[in-house]
Amino acid sequence: MAYLANSSEEITGVINLTASHNKFTDDGFKFSPQHGGAADKKTTDLISQYANEAKTIRRTAYESAKSTGLIREIPLREALEKYVDVYIIPTLKKLKAWEAVTGYVRSSPKFKLVLDPMQGTSAKYLEALYRKIEIEAGRRFIKILHMENRDPLFSDVNGAPNPTESDNVKELITVVSKDTATMGIATDGDGDRFGIIFIGGNTIQ
Repeated sequence: MAYLANSSEEITGVINLTASHNKFTDDGFKFSPQHGGAADKKTTDLISQYANEAKTIRRTAYESAKSTGLIREIPLREALEKYVDVYIIPTLKKLKAWEAVTGYVRSSPKFKLVLDPMQGTSAKYLEALYRKIEIEAGRRFIKILHMENRDPLFSDVNGAPNPTESDNVKELITVVSKDTATMGIATDGDGDRFGIIFIGGNTIQ
């Protein structure tokens, strides 16, 4: 979503309905302006003000909005291509990070990585990106936990996709701790914060 906000002159901002790294009961409204980053306090205060002062709410049926073009659903394949193939990988190559990462994986045959999207929105994106890295490096080296992201209760990650809480990444820590050449990366519900489980099971926030 943040990438889409600054990838087109026609998009002036994006809205994300998310509880972020919290429980589903904290679901809320997140706005990012055209640069894709967090909106400043002035902007969020104005949004709150307009919402609180609104006297009427305009409504339309979802299917009706789709038929008129007000809403366009982006297929997952298209979203993955735009984000991973068109944006992330070219950016990593421009920064020379792609060569550094794939080169390390290629030259370190014992290294493994466990990814934990914590039942959040990054699940398919992490999988798509790291499968491309595997192809470039010429070997499989990743394992992915908690790909089921249709569970609003986040049942498999202690009720909240928070990668900085040890109780919520217990399984990731356990898997990483089994091997002296494995590290782990966890992302929160909307994919904008992460936690690293370093080799040996030590948590780095």
